[in-house]
Amino acid sequence: MEDTVVVASPLAAEVPHIHLLAVFDGHRGDQAARYAQDHVQEVVCEGAGVGLDPQRALERAFVEMDVGFRADQVGESMGLMMGVDDGG
Repeated sequence: MEDTVVVASPLAAEVPHIHLLAVFDGHRGDQAARYAQDHVQEVVCEGAGVGLDPQRALERAFVEMDVGFRADQVGESMGLMMGVDDGG
C-alpha cells in the first residue's frame, strides 16, 4: 500500500495541546509517504519546541522533509498538502 498514517495525540508531552493526525498519499511508490511518516512527528515537535505556532511548525516541517527526502532519493521531491485546525 502506498498510503501511510500518523496519529500523535498529543504530539508530545511538552505540547499537550497540539495533536498531529496525518495521511500521506504515496505516488509512484511509497517512498515519499514512508519518509514523511517516519519524520513528520519529530520535525513538527522541533518547530513547536522553538515556539512556532502549529501552522508555522507544519510549514517548516514540510520544507524540511522535502529537503531531506530529496537528499535521500537523489532529486525526487514530495508533494505535500496540509490543514490546520486551531480548535476554535
